[in-house]
Amino acid sequence: MLLKKILKERILILDGAMGSLIQHNEPKESDYRGSKLKDHPIKLKGNHELLNLHCKDLVYDIHSSYLKAGADIITTNTFNANSLSQSNYKTEHLCYDINLNASLIAVKAAKKYSTGIKPRFVAGCVGPTSKSLSMSLVSKVSEEQGLSFDKLADAYSEQISGLIDGGVDILMIETVFDTLNTKAAIYAAKKILHDRAKSIPLMISATIAGKSGRLLSGQTISAFYHSVKHANLLSIGLNCSFGPEELKPFIKDLQEEAECFISFHPNAGMPDHEGSYTQTPGQMAKNIENILQNIKINIIGGCCGTTPEHINTLSNVVTKFSPKPPNIKKHSTVLAGLEPLKTNDSNELIYVGEKTNVSGSRKFAKLIKSQNYREAVIVAEQQIEEGARILDICMDTAGVDSASAIKDFLTHLNANPHLSKHPVMIDSSDFQTIKTALKCIQGKPIVNSISLKNGEQDFINKATEIKNMGASIVVMLFDEKGQADTTKRRKEIVSRSYELLTNKAGLPAEDIIFDPNLMALGIDVNDSENQAISFLETCKYIKSNYPQTNITGGVSNLSYAFRGANQSRRAIHHVFLKKALEAGFKFAIVNPSMINNNDIPDELLKLAGDVVFEKRPAAIEHLLNYIKPESSKKTKEKKSSWREQNIKNRLKYALINGIGDYLKKDVESAIKKLDNPYKIIEEILMPAMDEISNRYDEGTLFLPQVIRSATIFQKAVEYIHPYLSSKSRNTNDSEQVVVLATVEGDVHDIGKNIGSIVFECNGFKVIDLGVMVPAQKIIETAKKNDAAMIGLSGLITPSLMEMARVAELMEKNKLKIPLLIGGATTSEKHTKENISVKYNGPVIHIKDASKIGAILKKYHENNAINNVCRK
Repeated sequence: MLLKKILKERILILDGAMGSLIQHNEPKESDYRGSKLKDHPIKLKGNHELLNLHCKDLVYDIHSSYLKAGADIITTNTFNANSLSQSNYKTEHLCYDINLNASLIAVKAAKKYSTGIKPRFVAGCVGPTSKSLSMSLVSKVSEEQGLSFDKLADAYSEQISGLIDGGVDILMIETVFDTLNTKAAIYAAKKILHDRAKSIPLMISATIAGKSGRLLSGQTISAFYHSVKHANLLSIGLNCSFGPEELKPFIKDLQEEAECFISFHPNAGMPDHEGSYTQTPGQMAKNIENILQNIKINIIGGCCGTTPEHINTLSNVVTKFSPKPPNIKKHSTVLAGLEPLKTNDSNELIYVGEKTNVSGSRKFAKLIKSQNYREAVIVAEQQIEEGARILDICMDTAGVDSASAIKDFLTHLNANPHLSKHPVMIDSSDFQTIKTALKCIQGKPIVNSISLKNGEQDFINKATEIKNMGASIVVMLFDEKGQADTTKRRKEIVSRSYELLTNKAGLPAEDIIFDPNLMALGIDVNDSENQAISFLETCKYIKSNYPQTNITGGVSNLSYAFRGANQSRRAIHHVFLKKALEAGFKFAIVNPSMINNNDIPDELLKLAGDVVFEKRPAAIEHLLNYIKPESSKKTKEKKSSWREQNIKNRLKYALINGIGDYLKKDVESAIKKLDNPYKIIEEILMPAMDEISNRYDEGTLFLPQVIRSATIFQKAVEYIHPYLSSKSRNTNDSEQVVVLATVEGDVHDIGKNIGSIVFECNGFKVIDLGVMVPAQKIIETAKKNDAAMIGLSGLITPSLMEMARVAELMEKNKLKIPLLIGGATTSEKHTKENISVKYNGPVIHIKDASKIGAILKKYHENNAINNVCRK
């Protein structure tokens, strides 16, 4: 590209002020009106952009004067040629024509003065508009004025379309005072260029609001650069604000940090009491010369108060200096709120506060549901005070419009300068919610997350959209087959995702953050591998093969099974994170207060390490024995005596305590003593599972113990199953079908498997579709087999939305059969608020699988589930 080649060879000269020269020529009201606006009801003098339509020779002459003075690049007379600014004159309908004609005029002038030795270029000027989206969102003015990211993007699209059609060589978004406005302009430009299969370089130039060096919207220059860096800029720079000397420290910082070319077009000094700029061409040139002694720049011009004489003097000065060569790409991950967060500056973990996620805090969820955003912001403050440097923000929960809620919460967050200086992580399984959030953020956030679950094209499309909105991306290790649960699968999906993101979506490696799926200890979905060790092995693989990428994970997920035992959870976090940091782990999604290890006994740290890394057999047992509440210890029967009890109590004890040593022997004894094998399930095993459920709710049992007991339950039923006959079961008049599935995106099936046993024992024919089952397949199977019921299970939070999709499809297909909802993240309230509203048939929340038998009893008694299920 010729322009880039020249920029590496010499400093280019940008033109000076347009408005000053227009005013010097004193155009009349009639010059602004022309024949088209002769009867326009509003005074138009001062709307200089209209001169592109009605006084073309004046605009052409001004361009020519700058070209004669030595300008390499001239800018179109379109600073306010957007519908928002033109609406003040009720001339917004002319925007496209204004920009088209402005481009044609400038291109004509540039061609006249262009030579092989000194080619001239036209930059299409895109001004900031008269609105500030960031500040209007905070003040709620946007709602009153109908201002939004989309409206801004539409306004910019119209302007940019006219500029491109007129033949500009560059698009220059200048005098930026609000980065969110600029991101809307970038978004519009990228979309138009993509749709037209064009490539036009982009210049961006900011203006600072005071000696602090911040934009009017509050960002530092460094944060601003990293928030717009995704645009693949030709140049970044500063203009307006002050004279050259006052801007010197800020342009120095920018040229040291930016990887692209640098532009600089300051005012002719500071205005006097009459608003006139008094710095002469010679004075300005001397100031620029002093700056160039120590600071490398590529494009130099003038802003307010500058004239062709200023530009001519500057063109002579810059020949003494060489331009700034592009900086070597650092490939470092830099995020931003009002201030930058340079994540590669130290080898430390960065904590992402999870308490601003409705799934991570009941208190926060309650505040969001009641729309008490002021109190919700206090939760965010506490996370920052405790050590979080990024806030994980998620609104995906029942009864909440997540897109609306996240916009409102971000509005309150942005109004708090202590919080808004930090980057945020937008966490949602709903892509519309993600897009809504990104349209409220002027900094550079993280999006959590996308995956290959819905195929490559969906993955690429979402990644491209997020990239164009200026965010880094968390990639969950899912693909079309489901969640990666082995080291081999994790590595395969990492490699595939990386190639697609870098080669197809054009995402820089430093903007990719992998989440290798940190699963809960004690409930591994794949017993062949320790999930914590597999996670760490994947981290090492990522950093070895894709060192510029980063790694994140939900640390609290690891200790999820030990909820209520906070000291033990902190111990697990501590021993894991020490190894994780060594393996390249960077962003720990966690409640920072659950990291401190100052008061954790050495014995507990050792036990936690044994569990995390499976250093000895029965490690979980040893940890559970250490942390078991006193209430549980008092009620525990002595091990030496339980074998002396009757067969019913022995089986119950074995199930509750997860002891399988005598299971087969005790089951066979029970079969001999009871006349109906089904009674072993109904009268012994199910009541034991009820008690386990109650103890878990009370906090006297933890999830690993529940999982272990469920495994014993399944084993017991396997021993009983050959003895079961249709006579021994609760049978239907004709065998009815129930379709069971773990919904798409989820691989957890322990509850579903127990439910399957209960259904079979009650005479149902079970069609178990397994895990990761698409909603459409569930519906098709139910219809094909004339199912009497559908049962859905899931453990992870996104499963809730998948269940809602199944409910919607059931309603769409006019099914009226019962829908059973179960899983650790579901609740009766969720079922009522999020599922029942989608489906007019009977919907039942199953607290745990052991309760299915009681429901089915009622089903048999009434022969209709409607009589026992109240929506």
